[in-house]
Amino acid sequence: MRPRKDGFSFWILAVMLAVTGGCEEIALVGRPTIGEPDEIVGEVERVDAGSREIVLRTGNRQATIVGYLPETRVIYRGHEFPVTHLEKGDIVSMRVQPERSGRSRTDLINVRKSARDADRSPADSTSEITMLVGTVERVDYEGRWFELRERSGGRVTVSVPRDARASQVEQFKIIRPGDSVLVEGRFIDRGRFEVEAFL
Repeated sequence: MRPRKDGFSFWILAVMLAVTGGCEEIALVGRPTIGEPDEIVGEVERVDAGSREIVLRTGNRQATIVGYLPETRVIYRGHEFPVTHLEKGDIVSMRVQPERSGRSRTDLINVRKSARDADRSPADSTSEITMLVGTVERVDYEGRWFELRERSGGRVTVSVPRDARASQVEQFKIIRPGDSVLVEGRFIDRGRFEVEAFL
């Protein structure tokens, strides 16, 4: 009877190892992952330098907290500033990425309108530096423009100026329909945008 008992024990051990291996695989599948970058737009409520967080009021006026990093870039009119230079009332767009903790952090902030520009004429708004994100629909390499479909569904014709830097022209040449792009520049009018930098 002893040989049967030893054989039975070996069979039980094999089953336990198989089950344990399966559990480990399930645990790996269930681990949280970091999501794709997204863009949010809102009004700065305050910046907490101690915890490296920005409190933002979005379109529904809800408070959204976004973390930032020491290397996070703030761009306004083509110039770069520290995050702590943001002021209450600034209208910004942020490139954000979800973290495993459930919070979001940003590595790029574009100031669409400064709180200090409140007395500027609305007619000047088309000349402001802004950021545009979307999917490339079609490209005209000879004409140096491409059509961008924004996440809202709207389409914008993005052109590369004739005096653009060589690095910008090279970046333009490698884009293809279906690519997701993030560009910085100015609106010439409602449906036309002139790129100043590929981000």
